[in-house]
Amino acid sequence: MRVVTHDEDQPYPDFETRADARHSAERLIKNLAKSRTAKHRDLAKKLDQCDSEDPCLSGACPRCLRTHRVRWIADICDLVLNEWRHA
Repeated sequence: MRVVTHDEDQPYPDFETRADARHSAERLIKNLAKSRTAKHRDLAKKLDQCDSEDPCLSGACPRCLRTHRVRWIADICDLVLNEWRHA
């Protein structure tokens, strides 16, 4: 079993790439920035400032969600592998 790390671009089949997440974020930011609602524009600013060195950790951020999912899946793979080894 191959355990993945969060820095692989596409760790699983049919899993979005970093570029996919970045493009999704760009579209979302563009649409939120056009909103008449101040909360939407504030969220657009927060998402726009997100980067790998200083992630926004917003549940609305495609980049942060992808990073979280990759790490979560890797943790589950490690757990299953450890359980299998000790069985």
